[in-house]
Amino acid sequence: TLGSTAAVSYGIQKCPANRPGQHPRPYLRVANVRKGYLDLSEVKEINVPDSEMETYSLQPGDILFVEGNGSRSELGRVAKWSGEIANCVHQNHLIKVRADQQRLLPDFAMTWFNTDVGRGHFFRAAKSSSGLGTINSSEVRSAPIPLPPLPVQQQIMERVAAGRAEIAREREASDKLTNDIHAEIEALILGTKSLKDA
Repeated sequence: TLGSTAAVSYGIQKCPANRPGQHPRPYLRVANVRKGYLDLSEVKEINVPDSEMETYSLQPGDILFVEGNGSRSELGRVAKWSGEIANCVHQNHLIKVRADQQRLLPDFAMTWFNTDVGRGHFFRAAKSSSGLGTINSSEVRSAPIPLPPLPVQQQIMERVAAGRAEIAREREASDKLTNDIHAEIEALILGTKSLKDA
């Protein structure tokens, strides 16, 4: 289970008492955590005293699970924090997982839990209130995860990275071909290019 190789905790609860004040800190919300990546285009602030920073601060390699979502496809989505912003914390609707990196690579865990098989545990366990699916820290701790040796995890992630790079190249080539076709159609319609030249 994930809890056997990682620490699991909640973030800070947003309330009037912790509006940005003497100790404003950037914090991650549900909107910032996408499937496999972070959207940091808008990061808000919340007040967190120095004494609470050890509890709520994010460290590179932490992975964040979205606690609740109305869409089955988004429930339990996961992204990894890589230290993009200094002194950043997270809200309580995000469940933080800090892996023992001597046993589990954060990228491997993130990738696993963003697959349909990896997320299946949360679909079975999710509670629903008014159509909003939710998971809790106990369900995150009990989530099953394969745990091959670190070198094997690393090899798998290298294969994943190579596959994603190939997908990106294919998408770029497809976009270029689409643009070329649209330009040719426009030229044919406007008469700047003849059919015999097409």
